[in-house]
Amino acid sequence: MTRVLIVAPVGSDMHAPIEERIARAAVAADTEVVVRHLDGVPDSIYVSPEEVFVPPLIEAVRQGERDGFDAIGISCCSDPALAECRAAVSVPVCAPFDAVTAAAAETGERVGVLYLVVEPAPGESELRGEDWIPQLLDDYGRAETVVTALPVHAARPRLQADDPDATPEEIGAALVASMSAAIEGAGIEQARLAEAAGAQVLFPTCTYWAGTLEAVRAAVRVPVLDPIAALAASLERAAAAHRRGSAPRH
Repeated sequence: MTRVLIVAPVGSDMHAPIEERIARAAVAADTEVVVRHLDGVPDSIYVSPEEVFVPPLIEAVRQGERDGFDAIGISCCSDPALAECRAAVSVPVCAPFDAVTAAAAETGERVGVLYLVVEPAPGESELRGEDWIPQLLDDYGRAETVVTALPVHAARPRLQADDPDATPEEIGAALVASMSAAIEGAGIEQARLAEAAGAQVLFPTCTYWAGTLEAVRAAVRVPVLDPIAALAASLERAAAAHRRGSAPRH
């Protein structure tokens, strides 16, 4: 049996049941899927700056290897600390953007990327899609795989992370609802624009969009990838290749 671990770089497991459900549907019935969040970071669904979450993320990946997982995934589409995590363990480590663009490089498909834009509050990551997408494409040597990258703006939820009257679960649910409204609203128009620009597959690059993409799929003719499903499938492939000794890392 293959065992895969998905690590979310946040301090809340509020989104874990959704990610587990989608990941399990994307792999073989006898593949075990576990989703974990980080210790040592704020109890929030919002992502902290990298200097806060990267050390606990690397430790969580190391713990995953100690716990016997065959492959470990990072549940964030900006692929944070992917190289550092790979260097820390001997099992394959995968992340969504690397997995999707590597597959596109092999098939020749051109990807249309949709990326989230939501204004960060103090203490949250300020990483922006217009920065990390071209940087990763340059790092991976895959600029030719992406035909366009378009923003999807989400409103900042009314409930904020520092609201003393709201629970972390309520704050997280408000954020996911805002993101879902964005991808099901403005995201549809951006998806159509990406398809018109020549995209043969669409990749919405936020794991909180997992499970919310049916409206987008109904609006275009090209496949729309779920980021968690894509990650889970890449983990299963990487684990199998690692056992064979051929070990692609995506």
